[in-house]
Amino acid sequence: MKATSLSINLACPCPNKCPFCISHLTEHQGSHDRQNHRILESMPKAVDYCRYNGIDTVLITGRGEPMSVDHTVMRVIEALKRGGVPRVELQTSGVGLTDGAIAAMAYKGLSTVSISAASRFDVLNQKIMGHGVDFRELASKVAGVGMIPRLSLNLTRDDWDVDGDQTNYDIGAEAIRPRRQLMHIQKELPAFVRSLRSIGCRQLTLRLLGKPRDPKNSEAAQKASAWIDEHGAHDLHRYLDRVISDDASPVYRLDYGPIVWSYEGMSVVLVDCMPTKMEETGEIRSVVLQPDGLIHVGWQDCPIC
Repeated sequence: MKATSLSINLACPCPNKCPFCISHLTEHQGSHDRQNHRILESMPKAVDYCRYNGIDTVLITGRGEPMSVDHTVMRVIEALKRGGVPRVELQTSGVGLTDGAIAAMAYKGLSTVSISAASRFDVLNQKIMGHGVDFRELASKVAGVGMIPRLSLNLTRDDWDVDGDQTNYDIGAEAIRPRRQLMHIQKELPAFVRSLRSIGCRQLTLRLLGKPRDPKNSEAAQKASAWIDEHGAHDLHRYLDRVISDDASPVYRLDYGPIVWSYEGMSVVLVDCMPTKMEETGEIRSVVLQPDGLIHVGWQDCPIC
């Protein structure tokens, strides 16, 4: 069993209103402070796990916004760098990520800030996520202190559909539509990537929205699942994949399958945000240090240590 990375799932509230968020789809219980205390107590175990399993990348994330518990984020970064972990990354919507916090995390050794967004358009991004963070301005600030900014863009058909039609989407409804859709993405994607590169962004992850195998039975989870079914861009995957692969050079293949491409001067990868295992080999994409202080396979599986 081989994992390619370790995620640290902090217990944290969230000011965002993302309708597709995993926090609506999985179980989570208990006090944030108590759970994060367990995580901090478990950091030596996490460092040892990385060392003995050849994991060189740790992602700090959470079921909410990690920067809402910024003091814990800082302590986790310190523990990981003290333990010799080469690459430490933070997943954030940008809410609460002040200039001072950016400078402090760079000083402590954070490598990458992965900024989550729900649309390449500011107005639509704010509407979906419920905040006013300008991811372009934030990426520029992150690059300015020597860290790597990555945009982690959750794909919605609202963003990429040639007709901007959010309902009755059927690519087979007219014979010419597939060609129109491909041409639309051939025009829009490279322009978008170039705009990111111009403000210092160096990595782009295009994330297909997905649902856990066993979403919890609640009204919020059902609403999130229905939103993903209606707005997710899985039916546009083949167009994005073709545009990237036609015009990009492969750099390497991630252990769990996706290819990292060099596209318009940036590192670009198209991934499914939920799977944790390679279907062909059973290898693990990521293990997760959960708020119970134990390391799990994925977000919902049983602990392994």
